[in-house]
Amino acid sequence: MELTEAWLQVLTVVGSNLIIILTFFGITISLHNGIRSDLLAIREEIKESRQEMRDFHGRLEKQDAEFKAHMMYHHTHRIIKE
Repeated sequence: MELTEAWLQVLTVVGSNLIIILTFFGITISLHNGIRSDLLAIREEIKESRQEMRDFHGRLEKQDAEFKAHMMYHHTHRIIKE
């Protein structure tokens, strides 16, 4: 009988505070969704930054190869002229 009375008290307390409990869970879920969307946006920015770095690295390697070819061309012509 005491167990039933204890559960009745628990249900009464929970029932009387149901709005507070639901509001708390609603706020918690809302905050979680906001944080999740922020994290997804940050992850997308990181992905874009990595792609920009890869593109930059590719352009840098191309410029380096062109510069080396230019230097070799002029160095070779200078040796031939001498």
